[in-house]
Amino acid sequence: MKPLRDISTSSIPYSLSEQVHGYGPNVHLLSDPFLSSVLSRLCSIETTQPLINELVTQIYTSFFRTVASREFPQTKVVTASRMSEQHPEGHFENPIIDP
Repeated sequence: MKPLRDISTSSIPYSLSEQVHGYGPNVHLLSDPFLSSVLSRLCSIETTQPLINELVTQIYTSFFRTVASREFPQTKVVTASRMSEQHPEGHFENPIIDP
């Protein structure tokens, strides 16, 4: 049976929320309240180890996700889900980062 297609997942456009700046087109200043909150906590005089390492990990993980989502090519996959044994239409079809 052909998998059901959800047109909302035929492509996943991704665009950055960026701040306007004068540093040129190769610099991207993210406009991200969550990351700003994490950075504010990291910069706080009260923040100590091991929380410093955890916050830095959160920031770099978020940066990597942002760059991968924006810059890496996508490919569409169809994956049989755990439900597919009972329901032939139980497939996951979505664009992913091309491995």
